[in-house]
Amino acid sequence: MPSARAAATAPTTRPATASKLADFAFLPRIVPERHLVDANAKITATQSALQIAGAGVGGALVQLLTAPIAVVVNAFGYLLSGLLISRVRLAEPRPDASARRSALAEAKAGLRLLLRHRILRALGAEATLWNFGSEIFMLALTVQVLDAAAAGPVALGLIVTCGGVGAFAGSVTSARLTARYGYGRALGVSMAFGNTTPLLGVLAAALVPAGAYLFLGAAFLVSGIGIGVANSQATGIRQVAVTEEVRGRVNAGYRLASWGALSIGALLGGVLTTILGPITAAIGGTALMAVATLPVAFSPARDVRAIEEVAPRRAEPVAEFGPLWSGT
Repeated sequence: MPSARAAATAPTTRPATASKLADFAFLPRIVPERHLVDANAKITATQSALQIAGAGVGGALVQLLTAPIAVVVNAFGYLLSGLLISRVRLAEPRPDASARRSALAEAKAGLRLLLRHRILRALGAEATLWNFGSEIFMLALTVQVLDAAAAGPVALGLIVTCGGVGAFAGSVTSARLTARYGYGRALGVSMAFGNTTPLLGVLAAALVPAGAYLFLGAAFLVSGIGIGVANSQATGIRQVAVTEEVRGRVNAGYRLASWGALSIGALLGGVLTTILGPITAAIGGTALMAVATLPVAFSPARDVRAIEEVAPRRAEPVAEFGPLWSGT
């Protein structure tokens, strides 16, 4: 999850850029495995906080300085980010040029390894289903809220902000919950809450329209908490479950599937909202989000206590496509 997650819990639907693939593979090189959940939680919490405040700050900059100046300020932010990253010092061996294969061959290798690993396959299926349903839900919700009243844009912004607040709260408690209950239990429970609550909120809003905004805001808040916890744990598992040599390409396959579902979900969401109406489409989208937990619930992930348990026990050359994992 999501991960890569869609906008329902603080917008995270970004293109699968090379930088996102690189930072996923790079973090385990500078953070010990036992601290990965905490490190990912801090990153997620920071992103959630910036997403909560960023829209407001961006709007104020546009209002005060005009849009072109705001874009320049944003560009300087990227420059500062690049300078900070350049200060990270880590000795990395250069890859053997003779062992390199075509990009297509490496992409196929990543997908193949992803599908063969039972835990990664379950996490990928969950993220793909969740993103697919979330795009349908968010499109339907946007149409419904914006058409309902003149204050629709404000209401929609407040509802989505509740998701960002929840994601921040979940992220900062993720490591503590994992240490107390173990990976599998904390992941399963938080994922179930995060994935199911939007459906309950939509149903409550449909049954009691007078309290629709309150129900939806509460649903986004609780969902954000659950997903904030689960995202940090799932990301840590994905980083440890494969060897360093294939971590980037396996994550590329993961994002290809999970983020590819966003485009299909948006297209189907428009069709369903037009034909069935936004409320019915929202129920359908959130129902998909709810069942997304099932692949993980019925996978070996539920029995994981410590992150070291998912690490590959023995690695073979990637080109041979041997059994890289034992017992998964």
